[in-house]
Amino acid sequence: FLLFGCLPKGVEKRPIEREEPPTAFENAERDFQAKDYDKAFEEYVLYLEQFPKGERSRIALYRMATIRFRKGQFEEALDLFKRVSNEYPGHPDRPVVKHDIARTYYRLGDYEGSNEVATEWLNKYPHHPLTGETLFVKGRNFRALCETSKAFQIWLQAADALRAAPDRRVLLVERINGLIES
Repeated sequence: FLLFGCLPKGVEKRPIEREEPPTAFENAERDFQAKDYDKAFEEYVLYLEQFPKGERSRIALYRMATIRFRKGQFEEALDLFKRVSNEYPGHPDRPVVKHDIARTYYRLGDYEGSNEVATEWLNKYPHHPLTGETLFVKGRNFRALCETSKAFQIWLQAADALRAAPDRRVLLVERINGLIES
């Protein structure tokens, strides 16, 4: 009583502020950015176990799929990309996820599956910034299926769509020249 009675009027006693420990998601993001993918993957799993419907669950699932893709674990990546697409169908990032599904099918050697997803994507999102990239994937599928003329046609469309991405356009021109020379 005496101690508080001696404090000057108007001074409040404030609680000591403590910095909260980082969450599993924040740790995962830090490790993902540092390219420590194994550790990041474990932390995303932990986050999803704690918050299966948390506000960052979609991001955690997408990052897990991306990690598997980058590590060459394409079947696992495909399953995770499909989960993101199915569990969050109305999300604005869905075109990116569907594009990644087409790329993953390509990496698995399922060129027909990749073309199916890419064609659906192009019909649904014709003016999306990834249109050129998706056309590029589709052209690669046709090339892998030995359908050179279709690959050529698609890559010409991709070159037109990729005007704003000179590095990708150069790669496309090289591939088109390779088709012409073969």
